[in-house]
Order: sequence, then structure tokens, then C-alpha cells
Amino acid sequence: MPTYCETQPEHLQSKTIIVIHPGSLNLRIGRASDLNPLTILHAIARRCLNKKYQYRDSFLPPRVDLVRANLKNLKMPDCLCHILYNHVYNQMEGGDMQHLLNKLLLSIEGPPQKGDFNTHPGPGGSMTSVLVDLETIWTHVLETHFQIEKKDFKYHKADHVAATFGSGLSYACVVDVGDQKTSVSCVEDGICHPNTRVRLEYGGGDITQIFYWLLQKCAFPYKECSDQNKLDTMLLRKLKEDFCHVNLDICGSQEKTLILKQPGKPILRYTIQVGDECIVAPLSMFSPELFGITGSKTIRTQKASTGDPEDCHDENYLREIRRKGMKDNMEQSTADLLTEAYLEPSQNPTNEDDVVVDAVDTVPPSYDKEFVIAPGQILGLDQAVLQSIDRCPNEDLKRKMYGCILIVGGGMKFSGIGTWLQNRISLQIPYLYRAEQLDIITNPRDMDPAMVAWKGACIMSCLETAHELWILATEWEKYGVRILRERAPFTW
Repeated sequence: MPTYCETQPEHLQSKTIIVIHPGSLNLRIGRASDLNPLTILHAIARRCLNKKYQYRDSFLPPRVDLVRANLKNLKMPDCLCHILYNHVYNQMEGGDMQHLLNKLLLSIEGPPQKGDFNTHPGPGGSMTSVLVDLETIWTHVLETHFQIEKKDFKYHKADHVAATFGSGLSYACVVDVGDQKTSVSCVEDGICHPNTRVRLEYGGGDITQIFYWLLQKCAFPYKECSDQNKLDTMLLRKLKEDFCHVNLDICGSQEKTLILKQPGKPILRYTIQVGDECIVAPLSMFSPELFGITGSKTIRTQKASTGDPEDCHDENYLREIRRKGMKDNMEQSTADLLTEAYLEPSQNPTNEDDVVVDAVDTVPPSYDKEFVIAPGQILGLDQAVLQSIDRCPNEDLKRKMYGCILIVGGGMKFSGIGTWLQNRISLQIPYLYRAEQLDIITNPRDMDPAMVAWKGACIMSCLETAHELWILATEWEKYGVRILRERAPFTW
């Protein structure tokens, strides 16, 4: 068992920093000194004593019955979060886990959902319950996999940061495609411009469900496959990653082999013919009407603050801080002018109050554009990128963002996807910026895109100035989320 001291030597700092990247499907967690994080399903399962209070999130985004429902009138299903498991069941083989799930009465929930907390009206769906689940999962992982006892948590620090640090870029339009959500934002020098942020409620899980639906339309030989069975959903994700691509040079029917391994059963080998469905499924990101089979989608943007005192980045607060800083600077400048005026009486300074007001009034207002979405339509990935960049505060920044589009996350790792996105954006880019070099980065530093954000947190947390960003427990208890105004390196 390691021992800890209050003041860590400099070379041990990275070993006491825990980097947490909580996803809707996987939790990536590890020390900042680790080469790669531990990746596990982000879930919890509890024994349920009464079936009346049993709740289970689905393995994949539930499919809407297209025969009985009109796509334009689809309503959001109650359960859209992927199933995740508690520590006891994480240690088991997949088959044993599925057998146990079928045998026991369990309530199974995933705390995150589509980039937000998985709150719902069912048992365990309150905000308090979700936060307790997160604490339980993360505590178990730290105690079990990293041998860090709960009493020693106070000697460690936790971090979570943007992907630009991991990719070694000072600026980029970041496209983060997760399992349940896709987010786009423009980042410059660690600053995420809030008006450029948009979150789309679709991701890799929706692509998996579409691919499964298309396979069923072309005589998928494994008839017993079910999107409610964990082993089958793992198989479907693997098939999507192995078969799907965006390469138009590959056309026609292709013969593929499917190997089915199930506990207590002989290994089965299927030969299947796949064709256009391997391209159609990933291209649903650009023609998102297909996502209608997994329910209606919501587009979320960061709205301007209306003066919420608990908002850690309240615009009124930030405006006052900026005004105060400008006033202090102008007071210093006025003092210098007065000194010069004493030496040269002909030089009279402008009235101080006038200077301050004029200076504040010259600050350009923030963009208040809304993302344009046609009624009844879902915003495609290329449109989300174009509209996000269009909301950058100046022309210079727009040019930079068109020149560097970074794709991260584990939901869109398809061959040729970068070229396809580049071609789509090139056809729609405003004429003013067409002379710029359009660069789409899909594998920064030859790294797994799903690991980029976690690696970025490791890099940033080890910087010499990182100690100024940490928030102590006593500070959090005293100031709450408002302390993020002073410590957060960028607007979330």
C-alpha cells in the first residue's frame, strides 16, 4: 500500500493526478503518468428486491417501429441510455454476465446519457441518485484497479479537459463523436467559444442500430440476434467497426465472415454478403433522417446567460469583471497622462469617466446567432460544423477553424470519413474562405481518437502552471460552482 505526503515531489506529481473522461458508454480513467487509461463500461447494476421498481436502460438506442409510426410524429422513447454494469459484474466474462442478468432481478443504469445526466421519472432517476451512482462507480474503479483507498483521495487531484491539448493543436474546430452524442465547438488557445457550441443527440450507437436494421433487410443469417442482449450488441458494434467504411472505390457485394461465440454453445461461423449498407450506415451522420429509426433528436446550444448567480460563466458577471479590469487600466493610463500634463500643461487628459465608458462601449458584442434548423429536420454533421464556424467572433478565427477541423471520439472511426467530410464542407464553404487550406484531422499523432481528450487532460495537468487551476474541497464548499469562474481554463 503506497503512502502519501501532503507535499508531493515534483516528479511524483503526475502519479497523484487522476484523469477522468466520463463517456455515455465507456469510462476512461487513469493516472496522468499512465500511457493509456483504463477503459470500462460506465455503468452500475444493483439487485432489485421488487420487480415493480426494476429499471433497465437499453443496450442500444431503441428502435422505433417504422411500420406503425410516422417518422414525423415520433416521440422520444423513455429509455435511450446504454446499459452499464456495477463492479461485481464488470469482473465476469461476458457470457456469465448475460446469464446472471437473465437469472437475477437487477436494476441497471448508466449515469450519463447523450452528454448529460441520465435523469428519468423511474426508480433511481433523480439527480441525487445519478450523482451517487457516479461516485459509486468512480470510487470502485479507483479502489479496485488503482489500489487507491477512499481515505487517500484527498492526496490526489482530478482533471478533465478539451481534445486540442491531446492532439498538440493550439486551435481547432473540434468534432467529438461519442456513442450517444456528437458535439462541435471552436477552440482557440484553450478557450472554447460558447457561441460555437452545439450538441447533437446522435452518435456511434445510433449508427450501430441503423447498421443492424440494414443487415436485417439483407437476410442477416444470425436470426436470433437481439439489440436487447448485451453479447449481441457487442457483436453488432464489432461488425460496424470491421465492415463499415466511407470508401466509394469499394462497391458491390462483399463476402464477410461472422464468428459467433456464446458461452456453453459451439462456435458458429456465418458467411454473409454485405453491400451498400456498409456505407449508408456511417453516412447517416450527413443525412441524419435515418436517425429517425432511433427516435426524435434534440439540438442543444449554449444560450446567453440571463443573470443566473449560480452560473459559473454568467455573462453579466464576466462583463462586470471586464469593465472593472478596463477601468483599472484606464485609471493607470489617466494617472500617467496627468503626470505628463504636469510637465507639459498643454496636454490635458480626457475626462476619466468618458474614457471608461467609451472603452467599454467599443467592446464588440458577442454573437447571438442561433443554429438554423429546418422544421422537422435533424442537423447533419457537415451543417453543424459550418454553422459552428460561422458563429466565431471574427473573420480571422473563421479562417483558422476552416483550416483545422479535428475529429475525436470513438463513434466515427470509419475509413475515409475525413475525406468525405472535407468534400462535403468544401462544396458549402463560403466563397470568402475557399482559398484556405481545409484540413481534416482524424488520427492526431497516430492516436486512437477515443483517447485524445483523456491524453489532453494528462498533458495539461502536468504543466507547470496547472497547480493554479486546482480547486480544493474547502474552496468548493465555500464558493460552490462560482469558483469555476476563476479557475476553469475555458468555458465549458
